[in-house]
Amino acid sequence: MSLTASNTDHTTLPEDYRPRFSFRFFSPRNWPAWLLMAVLGLGVLLPRPVSGFLGACMGDLFRLGSKKRRHIVDVNLQLCFPEMAADQRDQLARRHFRIHGQCLLDMGLIWWARKQFLERYIQIEGLEHYRAALDSGHNVILLTGHFSALDIAGPAISRYYPQVGLIKPIRNEVGDYLMAYGRRRFNGKVYLRDKGMRSIVKAINAGYGFYYLPDEDFGPEKSIFVPFLGTESATITALNKLAKLTNARVLPTSVRRLSAKEGYRIVIQPALPDFPSDNAEADAVRMNRSLADMVADAPEQYMWTFKYFRTRPNGEPSPYD
Repeated sequence: MSLTASNTDHTTLPEDYRPRFSFRFFSPRNWPAWLLMAVLGLGVLLPRPVSGFLGACMGDLFRLGSKKRRHIVDVNLQLCFPEMAADQRDQLARRHFRIHGQCLLDMGLIWWARKQFLERYIQIEGLEHYRAALDSGHNVILLTGHFSALDIAGPAISRYYPQVGLIKPIRNEVGDYLMAYGRRRFNGKVYLRDKGMRSIVKAINAGYGFYYLPDEDFGPEKSIFVPFLGTESATITALNKLAKLTNARVLPTSVRRLSAKEGYRIVIQPALPDFPSDNAEADAVRMNRSLADMVADAPEQYMWTFKYFRTRPNGEPSPYD
């Protein structure tokens, strides 16, 4: 299988986000980040079961040490699973933090592991749907969400078809450098989220797939309210316009950590039929329904630490306050 789409034109794109290595990286304020990077590097070298155990412990420590994040997770689970008993939601939250720690530790694999190992450890199902979209003369948008392994899925797919994504720099210079490096390591590009979508449109039209995560609360000015996991959610409608501008098929895509031994499974589904339509609100409903279906397959692997429902209809107060 070709590692790149045949119509990819790399020469027409603006320079993407590439943080430069600097001696400032070694300043004392970055020493905790270097310690974390050392732990992630160790996670690459350790046997997978040992690394999985350490990742789960990291998740437990994160849960115990962050009352704020525990509160956000609890609110999200109450909103999305009101029928679930309180002790079941508590167990789901605990599993979430452990999976999140394991996926965080495994990010070192994307940065440093050998390509041959990644090909065995990260399974990708549905590449034929990606190829079918290209063969029909369309570009591709991969519709996905904030799963704990999102930084593993994008780079893995880019080994087969070039991908472009958005990035929001983090405050730590070392972490920001490696985050951008990991997403670009194989055949990817990243553009700053606050610079708008013009570069993304150019990249898609040049043959890059867009690894798109629209499941955030961007405020009332940019959103409409449609259901997500049974709760009215401030949802952006950009996917409808973006698919039209780029003649793209939208392929729902999820990623799941199976186990320390089995690794990860990425599933690329067939393109959403009759998408985009002439109704942006109806398409936003379909988008959220697709995202909710993917979350339901493995709810513990969704990033419940995000404030997905901060903006409420009619100016109601945030449930996280």
